[in-house]
Amino acid sequence: MFRGISKISIDAKGRFAVPAKYRPELEDKCANQLVITVDPDQCLLMYPKPRWDEIENQLMTQGNLSKDVRRLQRLIVGYATDCEISAQGKVQLSQPLRDYAGLDKAGMLVGQGQRFEIWDQETWLKLTDDWRRAEQAKESLNESLVDLQL
Repeated sequence: MFRGISKISIDAKGRFAVPAKYRPELEDKCANQLVITVDPDQCLLMYPKPRWDEIENQLMTQGNLSKDVRRLQRLIVGYATDCEISAQGKVQLSQPLRDYAGLDKAGMLVGQGQRFEIWDQETWLKLTDDWRRAEQAKESLNESLVDLQL
């Protein structure tokens, strides 16, 4: 399980170091083979290759008569890029991926269970601040969250 938030630095060639705490699990789960693609929320998604293969299969077996399904297939599979963690623990982000997510030098790697999200640091900080303010402004919890215990 991937959890937690890590600041990452992206060098001029588009590489970032995977935090050392995740490397043994990634070596075990996928022999350092990853797939990075885009998310409609303008971040990147990074999957161990075996998990990505499951996601891609699910997505591509959806009926493609729906414009929404075709758009999602084009976006997520179209941007999908095979990557490998180098011997130095680095991953290369392609220019199209960096452009899509607005990534320059400072990023955030956010563990999300079986995948990671990669955000531009400024965007991430703004969004989390917006989410915090929205929660503070609510008068009551959404009915579906009432029984959730944190």
